[in-house]
Amino acid sequence: MKLLLSAAALFILLSAKGQEKETVYRSELPSSVRSFLTHFKSPLHHAMRIYDETKTTYGIVLNDNTEIQFSDKGFWTIIDGKGKPVQYKFLGKTFTEYFKTNFANTIVNRIERSESRCKVMLSNGSAFSFALDAKGSAILN
Repeated sequence: MKLLLSAAALFILLSAKGQEKETVYRSELPSSVRSFLTHFKSPLHHAMRIYDETKTTYGIVLNDNTEIQFSDKGFWTIIDGKGKPVQYKFLGKTFTEYFKTNFANTIVNRIERSESRCKVMLSNGSAFSFALDAKGSAILN
């Protein structure tokens, strides 16, 4: 009975927000999403397509519980390692070298992205932001 009530509450909440979710196969993901997933060692566990009145976004969960969200334009918006290290080499050599030099004893736990900015949250509780170029690589001046 609790499960039924929980499912009903979730349905009402999603309906109130105007969102619909559906599980999709890897082959149904946009090519930009599939391509980005190759940066991660852990395989895809499941993927959701999320519809609302204005856009379609995607939520990905990898086998290691890393969560990745993608915008309606196909670029990643959030990568959350859920306390575990997050892969960041896709941000480019400039970022990789900067991070290794300045944060040698910390790990990246979460990365958030807008179209032109990126925010990185670290295992020591600190965070920093930087600009992104058109290809999504870090600009650190």
